[in-house]
Amino acid sequence: MIGTNRDRLLEIAVIGEVVHSVVEPSYMTNWDSTPTVGLGRGGIVYNVKPGDPCFGWAWGEKVEPGVSADGTGSDGEKNSFRSFSCIGNEARVVDGEAKGGSGVVVGKVGYLPEGGHHLVLHFEEKTLEKLAIGDKVQVKTCGVGLEFNDHPGVRAVGLSPRLLEKMGLGERERRQADRAGGQGDTPGVRWSGQRRCPGRVQQLGRHDPEPGRRRGPEGP
Repeated sequence: MIGTNRDRLLEIAVIGEVVHSVVEPSYMTNWDSTPTVGLGRGGIVYNVKPGDPCFGWAWGEKVEPGVSADGTGSDGEKNSFRSFSCIGNEARVVDGEAKGGSGVVVGKVGYLPEGGHHLVLHFEEKTLEKLAIGDKVQVKTCGVGLEFNDHPGVRAVGLSPRLLEKMGLGERERRQADRAGGQGDTPGVRWSGQRRCPGRVQQLGRHDPEPGRRRGPEGP
């Protein structure tokens, strides 16, 4: 196990709310020149979970699996919610019918300069069904400033130390990752999978034509 500065990281509560879904303001062009609209950005998505394929959903180019939330209040308060929260942090519903339900941060999405900024949260089915747009969610943040004790030039950004420990990373894995760096196709900041040529997607090993077929820990 790689040693970290976990015991010196701040744990800070931030609060946000479940946001409404939005439709892209303009059409997008697919790889075959046909127009499409991206649905699923924001809101509560009931039938797409972490580990499900991102391909095959009708107009699902922008889908965010599970629950999308953003900060409330001043710009500073919103930025704290977005910046302090890390993948693997615990999220808890603090009002509404789903009050008390706990989940986890599984993603962070940002659209610049004027687009939406969301945390993507995963909740159990019983909590998901009770959640409503506007419900408040508090995140127990920890991870900003995470560093490796023996590797001062390496930082983990947006990752909770608890999740890092569950990954079981060691020196051997780190060296293998170093050797692999810079090889092959490196996805950009906004890699639009459903609008890529199918041949290129298959080459990258990211194609799964069956919506709903779980590819994460809970599936085959």
